[in-house]
Amino acid sequence: MPSGIYKRTKQHRENIGISHLGKKHSKATKEKIRQSNLGKKLSETTKEKLKQSHLGKKHSKATKEKMSQARLGHIVTKGTREKIREANLGKKLSKKTKEKMSERMKGNQYSLGYIHSESTREKMRQNSLKRTDEKGGNWRGDNVGYNGVHKWIRKHKGKASLCKCIDCEEQAIHWSNVDHSYKRKLEDYQPCCIKCHRKYDKEANLIVKK
Repeated sequence: MPSGIYKRTKQHRENIGISHLGKKHSKATKEKIRQSNLGKKLSETTKEKLKQSHLGKKHSKATKEKMSQARLGHIVTKGTREKIREANLGKKLSKKTKEKMSERMKGNQYSLGYIHSESTREKMRQNSLKRTDEKGGNWRGDNVGYNGVHKWIRKHKGKASLCKCIDCEEQAIHWSNVDHSYKRKLEDYQPCCIKCHRKYDKEANLIVKK
């Protein structure tokens, strides 16, 4: 039998593909394949080849439906979600990618007129809050802006309107920062009505008269 490395022709590859059509691996075989691939990492060259081989390919409606059915009921584990989160930390979409996403979504009427239930809206709200907490990908620490830090304060201390103004004891409206440094220190924020808040900021020369 001849030895050495032989490059398969296109016809050869097609013949191999046809010979495997309709074949299904048993659960035992699938497990062996899974075990044999554990810990393996693809080289950058292999990744690039795989990427190039899939460029321009589009799934048929039948294939998309099969993929959809296969994912029904599938639950991503907490460990997997954490790995995905860590893999995406610090990643920023390029302007070109954002434009592509924008173009793809134009004219999309998939969810037009759809109304989420109260429970779904609450889940979405909780997920949004998680993205900006200490473990979320959008966490910026003390580098957060004015609106971001006030959103963080409302999350931990609630609405200022539920409290009385610390100066005049009228209904508060805003959370006022005591030293205007706007750090993430809960004790540095006090409830104030609009009048007292403006007075406090004016004394700190934060309000400029026109």
